[in-house]
Amino acid sequence: MEPIEQAPGCFAVSIIGYLAVFAAKILIVEDEPFIAIDLAEHVRDWGGAVVGPFPRAALALDYLGSERPAGAIVDANLPDGLSTSVLERLCQADVPVVLYTGRGASAEVLAACRHLRVLIKPAVTNAVVGALVEEIEKAGGFRLRN
Repeated sequence: MEPIEQAPGCFAVSIIGYLAVFAAKILIVEDEPFIAIDLAEHVRDWGGAVVGPFPRAALALDYLGSERPAGAIVDANLPDGLSTSVLERLCQADVPVVLYTGRGASAEVLAACRHLRVLIKPAVTNAVVGALVEEIEKAGGFRLRN
């Protein structure tokens, strides 16, 4: 199927990617309220089920203690410190992740995460969610149970 046409500079994905995200649990770890709300709305627009948004790493780690999302969008800097522990937990579980940050990722995080894409703020929110869908597809697609 052909990519969806969008305005210049926007991320385009196939309609198959859109349908694949339907009902998938997508974890959002972001402490900036407006960014978190925007990401959550776009994940829902893509048909995903939002988990969070969690403004602190500790809250995300509590969730990850018993659940495995299909993918995650994580900010690097949170009020309770860097999100390294969240990223490590996600990467150990082989969960595709978009690190959406103003800084970038450390060499350790990049080495530990096979399915990690780093996007620097600010970015078009649809591009952030689209990048996560691409990472999930590269990792083997969506699981029926997540």
